[in-house]
Amino acid sequence: MLNAKVTLKDLSDTGWLAREDACKSLNKNWDLVIGVLKTILNDTTQKPTTRCEAKGLLKKLNHLECALMAVFWSDILEILNKTSKKLQSVSINLITVVQLYDSIIYYVKSAWNRNRFMDYENAAKDLSGLSDYKENEKRIRRRKLLYVENRSIVKILQLKTKTPNTPNT
Repeated sequence: MLNAKVTLKDLSDTGWLAREDACKSLNKNWDLVIGVLKTILNDTTQKPTTRCEAKGLLKKLNHLECALMAVFWSDILEILNKTSKKLQSVSINLITVVQLYDSIIYYVKSAWNRNRFMDYENAAKDLSGLSDYKENEKRIRRRKLLYVENRSIVKILQLKTKTPNTPNT
């Protein structure tokens, strides 16, 4: 795993191409990146700050939301990059510019379509091997009861406050 010739791309502030390359590289090498982060985390010869950074990145990558965003942005950035290259053409005319901008707007709006979202979600699940969102994994928090309360009384009170239009008698 460590002998593989894979380079993660640096996220540049300047161009779409650099961002697209970074997303593509992450998506293509997702499992390898996670494996390397685990290796760094368990390597006691690494500096504590390096191990802490690896732990934080690993924690983020182990959420379906992160994989979903990586898949989504990879797709969007690919279209933006292709359009950007066409817009930089010396011989481009105004009609083509308008058509290109309209196509970007249409593409991004269609990305929010329910069916398209399901495609992104399925790709993220395949990429990460995860099937549930962080929100669905949270444990249910229960408040600490006062010494005069018990769970059944609290449940009854919660049901009464959630019932709309209850008459006051």
